[in-house]
Amino acid sequence: MVHTLRILSKRDDDHRLCIGDAGAIPHLVHLLSSPDPAVQEDAITCLLNTSIAHPNKGRIVETRGAIDRIADTVRCGAREESRQNAATTLFSVLMVEEYRNPIGEKEGVITALLELLQHESPRSRKDAIKALFHLSLSPLNKSRIIRKGTLEILLAMVERRVRIPKRDDSGNVDNAAADALALLTQLASCDEGVAALSKPKILALLVELLEPGESSRCREHASAALLALCQTGGDAVVEKLIEFDVCVSALCSLLSAGTQRAKSKAGALLQLLMVNERS
Repeated sequence: MVHTLRILSKRDDDHRLCIGDAGAIPHLVHLLSSPDPAVQEDAITCLLNTSIAHPNKGRIVETRGAIDRIADTVRCGAREESRQNAATTLFSVLMVEEYRNPIGEKEGVITALLELLQHESPRSRKDAIKALFHLSLSPLNKSRIIRKGTLEILLAMVERRVRIPKRDDSGNVDNAAADALALLTQLASCDEGVAALSKPKILALLVELLEPGESSRCREHASAALLALCQTGGDAVVEKLIEFDVCVSALCSLLSAGTQRAKSKAGALLQLLMVNERS
């Protein structure tokens, strides 16, 4: 039966809404604890598909124990695909702003996503990053995410970056460093993030990522992260950044050859640096 529901849930929103209207969501949540790996995978995939229909996002969040069991599946699902789909289910419901803070408050959610973030599979890392990114859109969640040791994990991903993104056996592109930088940018916009990320060694890494030769996405996100640090941390961070001689030339290079977003961030960052130098 659950496999049939999984197939139906792939079709369209009418089928997804019918599944929700019929009261199937609590039963699917219960099946996440099944000892049968196939049943567990069918259940979480059906929940993921069903969550695409907006009313079902609320039904999932409001089902008693649903978020906790989905987080358990992220952490210790029997199959990698079950863990990935559980993370993507969290991402799906986190697209609704009002759910971000309550989900972030749950003890096991961030921990489970951080464990998945450290898997070897590019898809697993990407699914975890997407969910963590949407959690971080709630100001209260930024501190929660940082306190779990997230910054160290993200910085390690950036330091292990490759210049040419690789594909895994499923054809997924491994942009782990760029994805990590996108989340770092979000976390750089709170006081705890500034305190941790404005250390000279980390600023040096972010400045290095601005230089030609790095991927366009890494350069873009590095400029965004540095701008967020300067805007949140103020003159104290700007003064540290000015000490890196290569920073201005790298930003000028971005202005002429970066993506549109990178040009915007580089321009704003250069303006901050110049204002500080004049004062």
